Amino acid sequence: MDVSISAAVLANTMDAVPETGASITQIMVFGMANPPGMPFVLMGGGGMAGEGLVVAGGLGVPVNAFAPDLPVNVMVGVNANILTAIDDNIDGNTGYVSGFLMVGTSF
Repeated sequence: MDVSISAAVLANTMDAVPETGASITQIMVFGMANPPGMPFVLMGGGGMAGEGLVVAGGLGVPVNAFAPDLPVNVMVGVNANILTAIDDNIDGNTGYVSGFLMVGTSF
């Protein structure tokens, strides 16, 4: 199994309630695994967001599996995130789904 570990820092602003204007920074560490012979990557990770924790999982597709002559590594995918507490004054959990595009090179 081809396994890689990556770190990601994601900063975004979320307006949870118009009165609060909550602004959070989300810091996560992701792990990725590419099942042999399959053209997708399974992802999972966790970290901190706002006043609480965040857990995420997703699926990515390496574009290079379909276009092997590209000069860089390209991956597109989708991620689901669950945040336990954006702010101490806001009750409950928050979740969102995001798409991503990663471009990099091997070394």
